[in-house]
Amino acid sequence: MLRASHRVSMLPGSRDDELPAYDHRSRKTITPGEIVQLFTPIWPIGVVYEPGEGLLLKVSGYDMSLPEVEALKPTEPRDENRGLHIVHTGGEYGSYLIIPRIA
Repeated sequence: MLRASHRVSMLPGSRDDELPAYDHRSRKTITPGEIVQLFTPIWPIGVVYEPGEGLLLKVSGYDMSLPEVEALKPTEPRDENRGLHIVHTGGEYGSYLIIPRIA
């Protein structure tokens, strides 16, 4: 997970090994209409897929791992998402997902 406002906290050199790391000590808000480039790490895991199964990538403006029971949801940190969020892909905003594969 990566909050777009925390993109400026990427540790130096961490993108070189294709697994960006962030210390989340600094942040920079995004002004409406501003387009920013994000390098979002995906934690390495081992999964075996059967024929016909696949991988789904979801982009969300909230923590999708939160419990669905309202009473169990944490009250902090407060959600700061406001307004319309647009994900730019394709053309001059090419996007890609790096997934190692063992055959």
